[in-house]
Amino acid sequence: MLRLVTHYTSGVHFTPEFFDSLDWKEHGHEIFLGYFHTDDQTIERSALTLAATHGTILKVFDRCFDGGISQDTQMLAAVVRFWATAKRFSDDYRARYGGRDAPVTEP
Repeated sequence: MLRLVTHYTSGVHFTPEFFDSLDWKEHGHEIFLGYFHTDDQTIERSALTLAATHGTILKVFDRCFDGGISQDTQMLAAVVRFWATAKRFSDDYRARYGGRDAPVTEP
């Protein structure tokens, strides 16, 4: 029997609904987030947490639907691209901030 467990972490706060409710502002080609924290490291870490959370959601959906994502060539390719992009962002974060607090890992 498959059991799904929800862990209460900072990741649960960075859902799509949460991000949609934030104070986003566009100025030219830049997007600003009116959030409690304005330093780049905190904002970048939150975005990485969002990516890691979505990656976990994809894994859960795949398991719940008996491999429906991983057995579909196009869906699997999209997931692989997602993780590769998230890993690039995570690696950039680690290089910039000395390897601290980057939540994205390879699947």
